[in-house]
Amino acid sequence: MLRIDKPTVVAETVSLLSLARDLHQSGQYKAAEALFQQAVTQVETTLGSHEVFLANILDAYAEFLLSLQRVAEAASIRERSIQIREQAKPAVI
Repeated sequence: MLRIDKPTVVAETVSLLSLARDLHQSGQYKAAEALFQQAVTQVETTLGSHEVFLANILDAYAEFLLSLQRVAEAASIRERSIQIREQAKPAVI
């Protein structure tokens, strides 16, 4: 069985986000968006779709979309982030 090394996945994803932000700043929006999407996919497939770290990636992606005035898409992604965070909260008894 293949073991997922979470610190490595996180480090690789943070590198993708850094590059995406650099591309965004230089006006290369399509390339930046592709990297945001790649970061989301990478975390989903390796760490899972309920990982709080994924919520952080989704928030960064939503901010990127907002900067491009893609409000509806950003809102949808932000809602997914909120749902992940809600599911991750421990139950209060």
